[in-house]
Parts: sequence; C-alpha cells; structure tokens
Amino acid sequence: MTGHPEPLGGLVRAVGWASLALAGVAVVAPRLLAGTLGLRDPGASAVPVLVRLVAARQASLGLALLTRRPTPVRRSADLFLPLTALDAAAVVHGVRNGALDRRAAAAAAAVLTVNAWVARRARA
Repeated sequence: MTGHPEPLGGLVRAVGWASLALAGVAVVAPRLLAGTLGLRDPGASAVPVLVRLVAARQASLGLALLTRRPTPVRRSADLFLPLTALDAAAVVHGVRNGALDRRAAAAAAAVLTVNAWVARRARA
C-alpha cells in the first residue's frame, strides 16, 4: 500500500524522483544549472551556495515524497505549498530586477504549478 491513491501515487513518486535528480545536478554543477535555468549571472559568487541550498531543500522534500508512507507525504505537502509560494515570489522578483529571463520564468511557473497541484492532491 502506497499511502496515497493511484494514479496520484505515481505522480507523487515522479515529483519525488525529479526533485532528487534536480538536486543532484544542482550539487554537482550549480553554475551550469543556474545558467541553463536562465539566471543572467550564473558566475556570481553567491550562486553556487544558493543553488545548493535550494537543492538540499528539494532533495529532502523528494525523499519524503518517496517514502510512500502517508504521514511524510502529507508533511511534505504541507511544506511544498508555502515553499512554492516563496519560489513564485522569487521568480517574480528575478524577472523584475532582470536576474531571470522570461523564458526561464515561464518554465519555473510551469514547474511551480505542477508542484502546487501535487502538494494539494497529496495533502487530501
């Protein structure tokens, strides 16, 4: 028993694995990931630290989603929603101050929408 109904269980696991994969890339190549995601100055000295901090958060949430037990999944969902809101605010700020291009912002909005939807469904 997965603790959450199918097909949501498959989607929750997919988001969990995607979170871990993204975190892995961020730890190994933070500047490359930042540039690929549209950050305008991926060479800035703070970028690797910030990208790795976000990666640690994504990895912990991804692992919680992959436990396949209801309590950690619900707790992760409780964290996903406010963190998604903070991420959305950071994207808007990045676009407004020119640090993030619109293509990257559109991609981030799509990912944040999926994260919010999964979190709401996993919480139910």
